[in-house]
Amino acid sequence: MTKLSFNKLFSGFAFVSLPLAFSYHIAHNLTHFVRESSDWLSLVANPLGIGAEPLSMMDKHMRHMEMMVSENTLFIMQGIIIAIGFVIAAQVIRHRGHRLFAAQGITLLPMILFAALVTGFNLWMLVQPMTMRM
Repeated sequence: MTKLSFNKLFSGFAFVSLPLAFSYHIAHNLTHFVRESSDWLSLVANPLGIGAEPLSMMDKHMRHMEMMVSENTLFIMQGIIIAIGFVIAAQVIRHRGHRLFAAQGITLLPMILFAALVTGFNLWMLVQPMTMRM
């Protein structure tokens, strides 16, 4: 194995974090989409909200409780999105590792463990309650 500078190694593997961050972003915002968009027909019928009244606190609360899909379905969809992000990150690790220093297999284990750690942290953050909404 050839000696690589830290800068080349760091910049070469920086792309690994992109699919992990993007999949978390999509999975997190899926929660907002499912919880906060219960009345699509009224949105499509009046996209600018002309003549709309402000919602009461009870109306806001009810919109968060009446989700488009069940909570279990939401969790499964989020898990699939996070898993897809991990698979893409693993492919980036394999490609960049081979490209940077012809690494294969166990040599890439530290980067795979990093991606797994970030994925686990992302899953942990997704199961935390949104206390600012309560």
